[in-house]
Amino acid sequence: DVANVANLLPAGVPKTVKDALSGPDAAEWRKAIMAENDTIRQMGVFEIVELPPGAKPLPGMMVFAKKKLDDGSTKFKARYVVRGDLQVHGRDFGATFAAAGDFTGYRLAAALSVQPGAHPEAIDIKGAFLYAPMDDNDLLVHLPPLYIAPGFHRPVARLRKGLYGLRQAPRLFKNHLTKQMRQEHYLPLRSNPALYLKSVIEGESVSRTLATYWVDDGFAVKWRNDGRNVMDGGGGGSRFVEDV
Repeated sequence: DVANVANLLPAGVPKTVKDALSGPDAAEWRKAIMAENDTIRQMGVFEIVELPPGAKPLPGMMVFAKKKLDDGSTKFKARYVVRGDLQVHGRDFGATFAAAGDFTGYRLAAALSVQPGAHPEAIDIKGAFLYAPMDDNDLLVHLPPLYIAPGFHRPVARLRKGLYGLRQAPRLFKNHLTKQMRQEHYLPLRSNPALYLKSVIEGESVSRTLATYWVDDGFAVKWRNDGRNVMDGGGGGSRFVEDV
């Protein structure tokens, strides 16, 4: 239940926006909220419209987290999450299934990465679900806290792209990722659609890249069939980050 997520937060992490903005770290939490709103705005996640008569937009909530960085500092994070538990099937969403990476895929990629000359690479797809276009542009949600909408009387957000918390968000992202990967010549495996394989002929050898993902974390490994280091010849590593 999305509404109960706040009850699982560790000590020192606010459960609500009111708690965040009235506590000792109010300035940092405000920056985190504004950063999340800026990301949503820059990625064109929704358009602001007046609330239509009789419409009931889905509510959302800011979920907060702290992350310790390698240098010992603390990063304050905020993410706007839609109350997907209040969505109605057939009205707000349809199919929800989305293949995702599993331990089998990661074990395969890890095994390939220890081959002579192989190059593994990890990627954090920041704001992954915010990239995927909606398949229904009539879904309305409340604006995130502190989101400014000048000139509107009763502003709400009409979604153009996915948001965390939506029941269909994983499926939308999977479909969008597969489309983008195909454009870069990565093909999903029939045995595991969350594994993508790309083959490139390089002179007398063939280089291959196997990539997989879990929600917004990706892993890829590139290797050559002749065992030569994939970094030789200026070809770079897997290029998974750039390709995606």
